[in-house]
Order: sequence, then structure tokens, then C-alpha cells
Amino acid sequence: MIKRMGLFQRRQDLTQTQFSAYWAKKHSPLVMRMPKFLHYTQNHCIDFLPNFTAGHPAFEIDGIAEMYWHDEQEMQQDFNSQQSIELLRQDETEFMSSISVCIVEEAAMQGIQSNVKIILSLSSANSLVTEQSLKQVLPNLRGIQRSDVQQMMDRPQLPALPYVPQQFFSLWYDQYAHVLADFESGAWQTFYTQSFQHIQRISVLMVHPLKVRVNY
Repeated sequence: MIKRMGLFQRRQDLTQTQFSAYWAKKHSPLVMRMPKFLHYTQNHCIDFLPNFTAGHPAFEIDGIAEMYWHDEQEMQQDFNSQQSIELLRQDETEFMSSISVCIVEEAAMQGIQSNVKIILSLSSANSLVTEQSLKQVLPNLRGIQRSDVQQMMDRPQLPALPYVPQQFFSLWYDQYAHVLADFESGAWQTFYTQSFQHIQRISVLMVHPLKVRVNY
């Protein structure tokens, strides 16, 4: 399995609602023309949670796309369909101001996906920040999955984001009250202070995941 993540900033003349509506309703049909990919999720950012990472600047991201293929060959077959890809890239300029695309290595899922999805984005990997260490300080977690950036890919039609995360943790909770309980706790604050000394940027993003295609 190969996973590709697209990180987007919206056009400044669009609100977050307008950006999300265009991405979900007008851009998705163009993506769906690619026949080979297995799974496509649009993560629409609902809110940044800056108080939980007050010591670092945040990544400014309005949306994160996650796409899966069986292997690199099938991914390349989708993107070698020149006419479809030209339309796709041209349409991205209608609602995005910046885009960065990366290939990631995704670890196995621990736990289960649940109602509330949080994406923790880090500027670099830290050996102290693991699925197990996060589960210890975030006891209300229902599920957790790590993705490490392996390769960056440029897109010709739009500039890249000025800063791109190098590691992601997808965190699932039953309810938002449990998110607040975990991240406002002394255990999280202590862990955050001790573990992120060498990381330049951190974002905790609450997202609405829209699953556009699920074939596995």
C-alpha cells in the first residue's frame, strides 16, 4: 500500500466554508475520474487548537487529503492520464493558494477510528513521541496512527507551503469533551514541555473527515 497526502492552504478571498464546499462538491468529481486509487479522504480543518501547543508556531493548513493505492505503479497510472490531471491541477487554482504533496509511510492502526478526528502535525520526528507515549498522556484516545513523510513532490501550478510537517499522528476520540480533558491535563503539558524541545512547529487540528472513496 502507498499513501499520498496533499496539504492545502485556501485562497485568501475564500472563507473556510467556501473552500470546503468547493473542495467537496466541485473538485471531488475530478479526482474520482482516476480509476486506480482505493481510498480518498478529505480532512476539512474545523479548528486549530493553539492553546495545547502554545510554545510553537502552527502549520497553517486548511485541508489535508489522504489517498491510497496498492502500489506506486498504480499511482503513476492514475497520474499519467494527462487530460484528467491537467483538469485536476487547473481546478486546484480555483480554491487553493498553496499545495504540498508528500508520500508517507503509515504505521499500523492502534485502536479504532471514532467520532472526532484530530491531526497532530510535527515539523520533525522525535524519538520520544510515539504511539505508546501519546496513549500514556492522552488516556481518552480511542485510536491512533502515525504517518512519516518519505518524499516531497512539487506541483507546477501552485506554490508549495512555506512549512510542511514531517510527521503526522491521526488521533480519534469519542467526543470533543475528551479531547479537552486530555490536552488540558497536566500530563499533556509536562509531556509537551519535555518532548518537543527540538521541534520547530506543531499543529493540533480538529478536522471533519469526508470519505469520498473507500474500496478496502
